[in-house]
Amino acid sequence: MATLVTGSELHAAVAGETFIRGGDPKAVDHVKYDLRLGAQALKASIGLPKAIDQMQDSEKWIEPGEVVFVLTEEELHLPANMIATLSPKRAITHRGITVLGGFAIDPGYSGRLWFGLHNFSSSRYALRTGTKLIACLFYMLDAEEADKYQCSDSEPVTDFPDALIELVKNYRPIELKAIQEELAATKADLASLRSAFGDDKTWKDNFQKGLDEHNRQLGVLIDGLKEEKEARKAADSAIEKDVKSLTNWFSLSRVGWIVLGLAVAAVLGAVAAKLIH
Repeated sequence: MATLVTGSELHAAVAGETFIRGGDPKAVDHVKYDLRLGAQALKASIGLPKAIDQMQDSEKWIEPGEVVFVLTEEELHLPANMIATLSPKRAITHRGITVLGGFAIDPGYSGRLWFGLHNFSSSRYALRTGTKLIACLFYMLDAEEADKYQCSDSEPVTDFPDALIELVKNYRPIELKAIQEELAATKADLASLRSAFGDDKTWKDNFQKGLDEHNRQLGVLIDGLKEEKEARKAADSAIEKDVKSLTNWFSLSRVGWIVLGLAVAAVLGAVAAKLIH
């Protein structure tokens, strides 16, 4: 059964530089040891490992969306009957940093540990040597468990792997700032389209109102023309009636004058006849 290595044993390991080398007694935290950020970092913007204290001030940051690889300050040299497990410190997680890497260390491991630090926040994070990075728990295995593990014979890890360096050279971080700016531009475009649509709708509404008013006025004009037509029709009928009456009167008057003329002629003829005889 595995046995947890606790405070006094951890202090002894730091002081005696047994399975923890380059450690700090202040990094011992009861039942765990806090591994610290080392002196070197690997940034895509630089391309090669570089000491943090030799970086320019603008380089000593993990920008939003960026991943920076770091080594631990300490070296671990685990015996064949010891394993270790890791967990990121809450303080660094609360600052928006995710620790990328393996979280179990096999018996016989020797050297530094390297991790990727991904900044998922919207604020830059400072690279500072000595920052507590990840908590480490050490377990001693009993003889029966230790026999089941085969220790690695690989060389101690002292630097970043060559494959990682080549990978980082081609790495291009996705910056949250750029995404936020793109989203802001998209929002502005949508707002402009919404405004244009609103203006277009207003124009259409105003045009429809003008068209309705035009149709109303045209209806009034048509009704007025109809009334004018009916009035003229009535007036024409009245005039026709008056003309007809006048024509009839003239017709009757002419007959009367003819009859009167004939009567006068007859009387004058009779008078003339008497005078002759």
